[in-house]
Amino acid sequence: MYEEWIKYFPGREVSHDTEYVQQIRRARETGGPQPQFEDPFSSYRDAVLQVLPHVRFVGADTTNRTILFDTAGSQLSFPKLSGGEREIAFLIGQIGRFQLRRGLLLLDEPELHLNPDLLRTWVAWLRDSVQEGQVWLATHSLEAVEVAGPSSTFVMERAGDSRTVQRVSPLGSRPVISALSAAVGAPAFSISRLRFVYVEGERQTRERERFYQICGEPTVNRFLEAGGCTEVIRKLATVRALAQETEEQVRVGGVIDRDFRTPPQMAELQTQASVHVLGCHEIENLYLYPDAIGELLRRAGRSPDETQGILQTVSDRFAGLWIVQRTAMRHPDFPEPTPLVRELAGGLKWDTVADDKERAVRDIVSRYGPLEAGVESKLINSLLRSADVYEKLRESPDLWKTCLGKQVLNSIPRALGLNSADSLERHVFQLWTDKAVALPAEALELLAYLHRI
Repeated sequence: MYEEWIKYFPGREVSHDTEYVQQIRRARETGGPQPQFEDPFSSYRDAVLQVLPHVRFVGADTTNRTILFDTAGSQLSFPKLSGGEREIAFLIGQIGRFQLRRGLLLLDEPELHLNPDLLRTWVAWLRDSVQEGQVWLATHSLEAVEVAGPSSTFVMERAGDSRTVQRVSPLGSRPVISALSAAVGAPAFSISRLRFVYVEGERQTRERERFYQICGEPTVNRFLEAGGCTEVIRKLATVRALAQETEEQVRVGGVIDRDFRTPPQMAELQTQASVHVLGCHEIENLYLYPDAIGELLRRAGRSPDETQGILQTVSDRFAGLWIVQRTAMRHPDFPEPTPLVRELAGGLKWDTVADDKERAVRDIVSRYGPLEAGVESKLINSLLRSADVYEKLRESPDLWKTCLGKQVLNSIPRALGLNSADSLERHVFQLWTDKAVALPAEALELLAYLHRI
C-alpha cells in the first residue's frame, strides 16, 4: 500500500504541473489574466504539520518517484521517516486522497509505532477531522481512551475457548479493570489481586526486569513501562480517574527516577502525584551498591576498598554528560541541549573538565548555537555550579546513587572482571537472594511503597 500511495504523489504532481502550464499558455494566447498557482498538496502539508510539527511535506520527487519531507532541516524521502511518522503521513494522505472524512475508517492498534504524546495528537486529529463519518480504533492504549473518553470507548470480551467476541459494552458501564486486563495481558478475573506499577522506561529496555528482580512478587506485581516521568504521572492519573468513574478499586502506583531532583522536589512529587521517587538516580544505580560491589571484589580475591575508586573512575568518564543533564533539569527555562552538545558532553571526562572548568564549560555552551548574552552568561554560571557539585559528589560515599546509573552500569563490569552489565546484575541479584548482602535502604523504601498500594 505504501508503494501504491507513493506513486500517486508524483503522478498528481505531474498532472497538476501540466494543467498549470496549459493554463499559462492559454492566458498568454488570449491575453487573459495569469492563473494563480494552487498547491494540490497544501491541505496535506498542513495536516501533517498539525500532527507531526517537526515534519514538513516538501513535495513529490518526480525523477525518483518518491515523496520528500523536511525534518529539523534535513530532507528525507518517505521510506527514511520513522515507522510512526510513515504510518501517520500515509494515513493522513489516504484520508485526504479518498475523502474519508465522511465515511468509516477502521484502524487496528495505531499505538504500535507511536509514543504516548504523538498517539494523543494523532487520535485527537482523527476525532476532529471526521465531519460526518466515524473512526473506529482497535486499541490497548489508555492514551487513545483518554482522548476518546469513556462514553466513546467499548470493551470487547472474548470467550476463552473460541476466542470470539461474546460481549461488547461501553467502558463507562464496565470496570476500568477490563481495559487494564487487555493492556497487561492478564485475565480479568485475576486483576483484582494484582498491583499495577508504572515505571520510567520504554518497551525495548530492561526496566521491567530490573524492578522484578529487586521487588519480587511476580504473581502480584505488574510493572509497566510508561515512558518518561511526565507519562508515568499522567497514566497514573488517567487510570485512577477511570477507576473512580467506574467505582472500581484498582491497586495502581507509579515509580519515577530521582534524576537530579532535590529532597524538597522529591517530597512534593510524592505528595502531589502519589508516586514514589527512587532514592537514587535511576533503578540501575541499585546494582552499583558499594556493599555488593565490594563483596564481588572480595570473592575475586581483591580488596573491597577498591570499590569507591572504581566507581569514581567509571563515573568520571561521563562527567560532562552529568553536568549538562543536571543543568538542563535544574533549569528547564534554558535552551534544550542540542545533539552537538550531548555528543561533546558524552565524551568529556572529569580530568578534562577539572583542568580548566571555564574553558570546558564555554566549549559546551558554544555547541548550543547562538544565544542571547544574558542567557549565555546564566548558562555558563549554571554549568560551572554543576561542575562544582560533581567535584564534591565524586568524593562522596553517595556517588553510587547519584552518578549516571545506566552509563556506569554498562561500563563498570570490565573493571570488576565481568563480561557485561547483564553478568553484573545477575551476580548482584544472587548476593541479594543469598542474603550475602542486604538490600540498599533505597530498595527497601521502594518495597515499602509497593506494599502500601
